[in-house]
Amino acid sequence: MSNLYLNPYLDFFKYGEKYIMLNYMSGACDIIDKSTYQVISRRKFEALDGTALKCLFNRKYLFQNQKKFQKEVALIDEVLASKKVVPNFLIIPTYRCNLSCGYCFEAAYKITESMSSNIEWIEQCLNSIDEIVTQSKKDFDFNDKDVYITLMGGEPLLAQNYEQVSEIMNQITNHGYSFNVITNGTDLDVYLDELIRFECQSIQITLDGSKEIHDNRRIYKNGNGSYEKIFQNIELALSRNLKIYLRVNLDKDNLVDLPNLAKELLDYFGENDNLVPYVYPMQDGGCLGDGGIIDEIVCIEEIQLLNEKHPQMALFDKKFHASSFMDTVFQNQQFEMKFRNCSATNNQYIFDYKGNIYKCWFDIGNANFKIGTYGKALSLNRQQDALWKNRNIKTLTKCQSCKYRYICGGGCLSHVMTSADDAKKERCIDFYQIIKAQLKGRLAK
Repeated sequence: MSNLYLNPYLDFFKYGEKYIMLNYMSGACDIIDKSTYQVISRRKFEALDGTALKCLFNRKYLFQNQKKFQKEVALIDEVLASKKVVPNFLIIPTYRCNLSCGYCFEAAYKITESMSSNIEWIEQCLNSIDEIVTQSKKDFDFNDKDVYITLMGGEPLLAQNYEQVSEIMNQITNHGYSFNVITNGTDLDVYLDELIRFECQSIQITLDGSKEIHDNRRIYKNGNGSYEKIFQNIELALSRNLKIYLRVNLDKDNLVDLPNLAKELLDYFGENDNLVPYVYPMQDGGCLGDGGIIDEIVCIEEIQLLNEKHPQMALFDKKFHASSFMDTVFQNQQFEMKFRNCSATNNQYIFDYKGNIYKCWFDIGNANFKIGTYGKALSLNRQQDALWKNRNIKTLTKCQSCKYRYICGGGCLSHVMTSADDAKKERCIDFYQIIKAQLKGRLAK
């Protein structure tokens, strides 16, 4: 048994007198006693009986030799690399917004132009999307309804832009695509009939806390809060059977308020399948700077304390790094391995009303990140497009031997490029501590 090879893509976490063994290659998770942990970690496999060895092999904790392990990695990488992704798109009808949220990253670009009254750009935009879809279909076939277009801003549903935005929805439908919307929710009532008529798949709205907290963060230009209007519009949307993803941007100022918001949501809406509230730790403080950003591990630990004291906290989905892997372990979901970090490094394109094309929504409006233009003709900088698409766990040197490669995908390219580093550099996250913190909370349930 001297040649047996222990999968290096494993972590062990102490769990009382036992240990949790996690496999980042297969998504397997097992609880083992201390003696078994010592045998495995010290590679004393001769001390294990046939049943235990068979289990370790079946769940890919153990391989006959290093060559077998490397062959398995190569096979997984080949499958992931060959996986085709349906292109997805965002349309930015305006960079203007009727709110003045302090952490808005787009405000830093100081874009003041409003949407053009000329709707010719809308047809040009959809024709360019058609061209990219047609090109993608040369690689593999897919249904046009599987192509999603997200309306985003600025604020895409400004009441003053009703005619143009309605035309965007109309053309998306006429071209056979599906769409959803990311909105602040303040003018949502104006668009409800159109959203239903054109079969909007879902709406994302941000609510940053209970009334007092939210109204100090997400305010109109005149300083008034937006909480009550957003709540009214959520209620209207739910009454029309629209799906709402309710996002809470977390930082140091609003984290402790989560139980209050959960109570208000339950009091207003009860447990509604069409309302999906989730929390997301902010990674960029926008114009406010990063002083309010909370460390992700601290955020996880603080939320767990709130979970223990406030049962209503179960209302929120929690979006942390490796959350989907934790769902694989604890909710018996399919393990979705990452070959790339996100949609921007896959087949995503973002079109703004000014004729510019980008890859990542954190970079829209920033000319340094533009990868092309559209108008009478589509013009993509293939080299810039490839810079994003070619970023994966095989092309990033450090990722090739990292145990977290299949739950990471190489990290955020936008953050790397913003810091003026080499675009081929990985962006590492402390996955061990993040997973350890999440394990504690999940096991406490």
